[in-house]
Amino acid sequence: MNHFMLPGKPRGKSTATAGILDARYGDHSMELLCNTMQSIGANLGMLEAKVFGGGQVYEMMASNVAKMNISFIKAYLREKNIPILAGNMGGRFGRKIYFFPETFAVYVKKISITI
Repeated sequence: MNHFMLPGKPRGKSTATAGILDARYGDHSMELLCNTMQSIGANLGMLEAKVFGGGQVYEMMASNVAKMNISFIKAYLREKNIPILAGNMGGRFGRKIYFFPETFAVYVKKISITI
């Protein structure tokens, strides 16, 4: 399970800043997740995904990071041949995710954000 804030690093940023903060970017976060799973024995050809988020919770945002994150994760999973089994993406609300690793069950609570 991971949570990223942006789909990829901004253009022109130095790779010298690579490190723990990079997990906030989807491209690095997903690679870390897949590589870690593989290192503990996961067969990447057997992975399935459940995807949640991408809510545009702030009306005044100039760019639409939420839509870019949704597009990124769909493209990434398609490229890796990882099917999406379930999901709840987009909209104008945040989400609280309840994940139960014993059963892989996921419950979503929508959170309205007022500013």
